Amino acid sequence: MLGPAVSFFATIVLMLGLVAGCAPEKDDKRRRPDTDEEPAAQAPDAKTDQPDIKLTSDCSAADKYCVLVSWVKGPQTGDFSEARLVIYTTSGKVPKAVEGVTVEPWMKIHGHGTGDAQPEVSVDKDQANIFHVTGIYFIMSGPWELNIEAVVDGAKDKLEFAVKVP
Repeated sequence: MLGPAVSFFATIVLMLGLVAGCAPEKDDKRRRPDTDEEPAAQAPDAKTDQPDIKLTSDCSAADKYCVLVSWVKGPQTGDFSEARLVIYTTSGKVPKAVEGVTVEPWMKIHGHGTGDAQPEVSVDKDQANIFHVTGIYFIMSGPWELNIEAVVDGAKDKLEFAVKVP
């Protein structure tokens, strides 16, 4: 019979082996419970010439519009991040009018934003529902939100878009 210390050690090794065997593979496309990663979403006019960009989307609080976000740079700390927003209707169509788009990074769990560093939003020269957001500065890693406000086809709404900053 094994002593208590050896028996305890063997139990720990066995448990670690079981846990490691249940972990998802690195290329597993399903949502992982330990991250905020979701499978890529598709939307109308969500064209990108950079195939490695991860696309995620969400719809506004009152379901007035949806936003597809692709990170051109970031999200990251220590340097500015840059994103591309594609705004579309909840039925998947390009809206007739998009105005007043603002983006504010907000860390809800700490109750703060990014101070004086506020992002700049510019509309794409070819498509009025695509916006480039530069100067997004996350001051620390963790769970953030991009508070995206817009007036889409005359209806104002707000989206709290979840961002996990490594």
